[in-house]
Amino acid sequence: MITRNKRHWPTSTLRTNTRFNARRSGILSSLLFAGASLSLSALDLVYQDDFDGDGVELNLGTGAGMEVVFSGTSGNWTDNNENLEFIATTSGGSRAGIATTGQFDLSQGFRLEVTYNVASLTVVKETGHTTLSNRVNFGLVDELIKNEEDETTTRDVFGVSPSNHYGLGFNLTDSASSPTATSPPVGLNFIGGDGIVVPISNGQPFTVGVHTLVLEADMEGNWSYSIDGAEATAGNFSEAGVTFDLTRDYHFYAYGQNDESAFQIVSLTVEATQSETELELEIARSANGSELDFAWSNSTGTFYDLLSTTDLGLALEAWTPVAKGLSADGSGINTFTTALPADPKTFYVVQETEPLFYASFENDNGGFTAINNSTESIWEHGLPSGGGIGGSVTSGNGGSAGAWGTALTSYYSVGTDTFLRSPVIDLTNVTAASLSFAEAADFLPADTAEVYLIDDETDALIESTPIYISTDTRLTNASWTMVEPISLPASAYGQAVRLEFRFVGTNPGNFLGWYIDDVLVAED
Repeated sequence: MITRNKRHWPTSTLRTNTRFNARRSGILSSLLFAGASLSLSALDLVYQDDFDGDGVELNLGTGAGMEVVFSGTSGNWTDNNENLEFIATTSGGSRAGIATTGQFDLSQGFRLEVTYNVASLTVVKETGHTTLSNRVNFGLVDELIKNEEDETTTRDVFGVSPSNHYGLGFNLTDSASSPTATSPPVGLNFIGGDGIVVPISNGQPFTVGVHTLVLEADMEGNWSYSIDGAEATAGNFSEAGVTFDLTRDYHFYAYGQNDESAFQIVSLTVEATQSETELELEIARSANGSELDFAWSNSTGTFYDLLSTTDLGLALEAWTPVAKGLSADGSGINTFTTALPADPKTFYVVQETEPLFYASFENDNGGFTAINNSTESIWEHGLPSGGGIGGSVTSGNGGSAGAWGTALTSYYSVGTDTFLRSPVIDLTNVTAASLSFAEAADFLPADTAEVYLIDDETDALIESTPIYISTDTRLTNASWTMVEPISLPASAYGQAVRLEFRFVGTNPGNFLGWYIDDVLVAED
């Protein structure tokens, strides 16, 4: 069975090879430094288990459970409500291997994270035996092959018993006083199905205690691993004279053998790399010499923040926003222009962001509700197709097929008094946010077009004054324009709110009214 599960976008971290590919946390999913061409990789979570008492065979996390595939001389694995524990009941000979019941499609690369607790890494030879009393290893194997002689299954595959297995994993204990190809040293090892273990790296030491190891590999043969967040040890499989085949389907496998209950897996996460998109941020001085022009490729339906700093030692959260909530342009390329910075040594970054709220009105009305306080015109959703002495509106913003307007195909009536309310916007855990939207305006100076914030439960105004007032200063032009981000008042935070677009018109005829599109609320 191949295990595939939910996709997530990771929080990005900068590496020496400029690839961003790590776990998601918050809204970040990609970072682009000026002039750098970077690969953005999504990760599918295909297996995750914290071993919290649901049993070895059952996994209430992501992916199917695990099974003990080899047990010798009373060795076993058990879920003890806190971790997956290797149980040893006799001296030296207690041994057992455990594997995920499902296999994983890791054909585009992977990220393996194992938090483990090892009580002893001492290598002790038993009297009268050539084997060792302590062995610990784990990793990815493509098949669980039985021994032809005794029909037992997978054993110490990253240690002294590679057999015909194929995979990549870690041996935590030396398998001999003088390691050989069949008795490999500590570290990352490759097994190629020929009974030979090829050492890849022993760049980071294994010690007793609780530790977290992260291993990653990609389609170009690059690998890296880190223990407890240390600077990654990295390389390419070609440097060891091997090629790691990602097109095979892999199990996670772990093996224990010792005198005591000395090894536990606290948590296990396997993530599969998905499609990569080459992204590039370009910066150039404008023709007038006083501005910077930015350009970057985008993905449909996404939003971007542009940040800057003069100190690369600052955490990303401390960088200064230059622009927030920039929506993806339909051309596939976003552009932005800003003034030259005061400090010539200024660094810029673009990050993909997930807004608090967004409605494009392309395929539906965005969950907005129209309220009529009179018997005249009311907010309508659809494709605008009106024109008059004040201009024409024949589409949504950017030529889109949907928008809200006080009269989509005709003029608004004298005495129009209508509200348009958004769905709930949760600002419970937000301390700063901004509203932006596109508008087209064709109404008289005596008319009012205002935006308010209202309480989600009572519909009462949060502030008695509007957060935005629209005016129509172009007598013969009703084209779409973007409203600059409007900072929400302090009274809005810590609760759920709605937006309310209010229009009151005294039109004597031939004016279209007010149109809105692409409503965005983004955290600052």
